[in-house]
Amino acid sequence: LVVSDGSGSDYSRACGYASVVINLKTRERKLLFGSMSNGTVNIAELMAVIQSLDYIVGMTDKKSDRSGITKQVHVLTDSQYCETTGNTNHGRMARRNVGVWTLFEAFARRGLCVTWHHVKRSTVGLNILCDMVSKGARKSVSSYNVDSELSRFADLNLADVNP
Repeated sequence: LVVSDGSGSDYSRACGYASVVINLKTRERKLLFGSMSNGTVNIAELMAVIQSLDYIVGMTDKKSDRSGITKQVHVLTDSQYCETTGNTNHGRMARRNVGVWTLFEAFARRGLCVTWHHVKRSTVGLNILCDMVSKGARKSVSSYNVDSELSRFADLNLADVNP
């Protein structure tokens, strides 16, 4: 089970994301979070789930459980966009964020079957936690002014770059 949330607005600003992965057999919980210098709220919502699925695959590989059995992963999200697009051919028909949605096909090849469930904002305790953490992650990366550092490296002569 994955409970997730993302925080952001548009590509001109930072975004953050957080999720809680719950192993329903052991009841173990793992909080995952991160941020990006620029990204939309939809990208943030998706990144929370991508990091969770990657964690699940990593833990499966670590335990040498490669039996080829499909693992059902249920995602609780307050994003109607993610729930609707994710449950429509696993995002294959996405018009936006196509590159990100293709990652879900890779997880399907690794045996993960993702089902998305929409929950209303602030109705699930762990979603509230993910909302707080994702906003914190977004704010922490927003405080960096790395664009000003680009001028320090202006000596690169683009004519020397051979694409």
